[in-house]
Amino acid sequence: MIPVPSISPEIFRSFGIRLAYLFGSRAAGRPAEQSDADVAILLCEPHSLDDLCRAVADLESVVGRTLGCAAHVIPLNGASALLRFEAIRHGRVLFAADGAERIQFEVRTLREYEEFRRRQDLYYRAMLTRLVGVAP
Repeated sequence: MIPVPSISPEIFRSFGIRLAYLFGSRAAGRPAEQSDADVAILLCEPHSLDDLCRAVADLESVVGRTLGCAAHVIPLNGASALLRFEAIRHGRVLFAADGAERIQFEVRTLREYEEFRRRQDLYYRAMLTRLVGVAP
């Protein structure tokens, strides 16, 4: 397993970030030559859209310079359960302001993802029944 890139916790704190995960090909240890760094963040609430966009752009610049590659920062605030699940399931923690808060976020995300998967399964079964005329 490749080491998690080192980004100063102060950088994350200065942006009001509570959690940060590296995910995608760099987290998996198989980046292509031109791969960017995908960083999912959970910000302190509340943020205006302008503040959020400014923080994301500024953080992409700082993280990109620190890691020596382009960075793509994705806010997890308000993101789908699927995106949040992917970030925590396949990601690597870059920063956690509070360990208990991280656990709460991850447990809540896993519960919401399981509910999403249950509903998705019901939907697919209903569609299959409707299209084929038989229940699976």
